[in-house]
Amino acid sequence: MKLCECGCGQPAPIATRNRRGYTKGQPLRFISGHNYNPFPVLRGEDSPHWLGDDAGYFGLHLWLKKHHPKTGICAECGESKRTVWAFQRHPARHTRDIADYRELCHRCHTRLDDILARAWVTRRSAS
Repeated sequence: MKLCECGCGQPAPIATRNRRGYTKGQPLRFISGHNYNPFPVLRGEDSPHWLGDDAGYFGLHLWLKKHHPKTGICAECGESKRTVWAFQRHPARHTRDIADYRELCHRCHTRLDDILARAWVTRRSAS
């Protein structure tokens, strides 16, 4: 009888078929879920890929989604709708400060960014 190599002391299961280097009838190295990982996953500020305030638009929005869940109520009109985090200090760089963001519905976010007016000016100057 072989023990699980994770160190838990439980007997390792027997392979039911030939696959991934195991022979049918021989013990496996680990119980399912007990795999030993010599390189633990480093997350957040411990990760070598952490950019901090130099992270881009997408990375900062992922961080917002994880650390500040939305309520579903627009901060501008107060309606209960699908909302997004809107950065309210354009054209400054996006930051990790939650005070720089507001939870807005699509309609209020469009007004905040004045997207329609900018698009109209761009179309007029192109013609």
